[in-house]
This record gives sequence, structure tokens and C-alpha cells, in this order.
Amino acid sequence: MDLHRVRSRQAEKDARHRGVLLASGLLVGSGVIDAVAAYADTSSDRFVVVTEGGLHLLDLTGWNWLLVGVAVAVAVAGILVMAGRRWTSAVGLAAALLALGLDLAFIPYAPLHVILVAGLNIAAARLLLRHLMSRRSPR
Repeated sequence: MDLHRVRSRQAEKDARHRGVLLASGLLVGSGVIDAVAAYADTSSDRFVVVTEGGLHLLDLTGWNWLLVGVAVAVAVAGILVMAGRRWTSAVGLAAALLALGLDLAFIPYAPLHVILVAGLNIAAARLLLRHLMSRRSPR
């Protein structure tokens, strides 16, 4: 092996590691933002539906507690992803996709928040998927 190939492989390995670290930071950020916002929404019933029959208050407290739990799980998964192991990347990917699905259910109630957090989760999922696929492909 010549020196150029060794440096090329090391640069490729470093680039994959940087992607995993970025995904980790995105997951932790997404989890913290989601947990704080969902916890703040647990104490208020601020959503009202107007129909011909009158006004109806929506109680989303249970859903918000579920979102808090998932957000904490996403933040923990982001911390685990820093280890760089294959299984932690798979856990991080699953947590990001679960949070994305749950956040998209909240798009009528908090569209700006959902767009921000969904973007973070999609970016983290893409990076983790690339990391998982690059480790499986033979070289």
C-alpha cells in the first residue's frame, strides 16, 4: 500500500466520524428542543376548535407527555450515537424516525416548531443512514 491510499482511507474514516458526531449533535438538539416545548405545552389547553355546535377545547396533555418521553429518548440516543457503534447508529435512526412521525402529527398545532425539529431529525437520520450503509458496503 502506498502512502496516498493510507491517507485516503484515514480521511474517509474521519469524514464518517464527523458525520456521526454531527448526527449526534442534531439528535441531542432536537430532543432538547422537543422536550422543552412539549413540557411547556403540558400545562395549557390552548387549542380550540370552532364548529357549528360551538367551541371545543382540545386537551393535548397526554400527547405532550408522550412527546416529552420520545424527546428524552431521542436526546439519550444522540448521546449514545457519539460512541460510533453500529447498534447506536441504528438506535439513533429509529429514535429520529419515531420522533419525526410523532412530530408530524403535531403540525396543525405548532407548525414552526415541527418544521424546525423535523428538519433536525431528517438531517440526523440521513447522516446515520449513510453511516450504516457505508459500513455495510464491502471495500
